[in-house]
Amino acid sequence: RLERENIDLEGFGAEEPPAEEAPAAEEGAAPAAPAPALRKKITCSYAQYQRISHMLTRHLYEKEGAGEEVKEEDLFAWYLEQVEEDIKTEADLKDQEQLLKKIVERLIMKDRVIIVARPSEDPAKPEGRILVKHPNYPVGEVVGA
Repeated sequence: RLERENIDLEGFGAEEPPAEEAPAAEEGAAPAAPAPALRKKITCSYAQYQRISHMLTRHLYEKEGAGEEVKEEDLFAWYLEQVEEDIKTEADLKDQEQLLKKIVERLIMKDRVIIVARPSEDPAKPEGRILVKHPNYPVGEVVGA
């Protein structure tokens, strides 16, 4: 069986760029503020990526068939309800939310399996955008690597 590497989910979100290093403090000057904590690189296994992407696209497909629109925040809430028995702590919840956000961004930006049908009406709340499954993507097929 062909082994796939982990999926790197960095670089798809609209996050702020990493802070640049502060210039060296002059002698006798007050010490600079402590450096921010390094962000943990988000990756997931290929199998986990496939499982989550299939769940999301199937849900979008079913809602589209029922004539319902799906907001990104509703898709997140639905997914978290599906996996709530696996979430034991608040840290697990935060990790799942981060992972899900990165996977959805990758499905939109790189794999182009999910399409933003309509942007959010409130620019301060981008998770209000309407998402749909790409019409040429057959549900149940393998998503790109």
